[in-house]
Amino acid sequence: MLRPEAQILPLEPLHKLVVSYRRVGTNAQGEDDRSVFSRQDADLANWKRQHPDYEDQVIQERISGKENVKFGFLGQFLEDAQKGKVAPGTVLVVETWSRLSRGDMADCMQLMFDIFNARLGVSFCDWGNQILRSLDETGGTVF
Repeated sequence: MLRPEAQILPLEPLHKLVVSYRRVGTNAQGEDDRSVFSRQDADLANWKRQHPDYEDQVIQERISGKENVKFGFLGQFLEDAQKGKVAPGTVLVVETWSRLSRGDMADCMQLMFDIFNARLGVSFCDWGNQILRSLDETGGTVF
């Protein structure tokens, strides 16, 4: 019996998903009239205008940027991605680096390696909304 022709899978994920990670460190930051969360909402809306083919989900938490990977939703999300529970190619979008981490350089670099090794992309709104999938990707600029 002959085998059916092999199918070539697309390079892009079939279902494009962006996970907006929103974080504040204190309750006061999240409750202010012009809260950090509101500002992050506006940045995600702008990101989605530039990338309309992505559907979005939100992770939002009030936790220190030094503890969010170890104890917060961000850490759980990365763990799920490493276990294959998050679709490869999913993009984590963050307003600015300081919303993702307040760790030292070694912790920040490890976090980026963890994101890329989990087959995720990351996009920082204040870096022009480009999607980075590796540290050496063409066009990826780190400020």
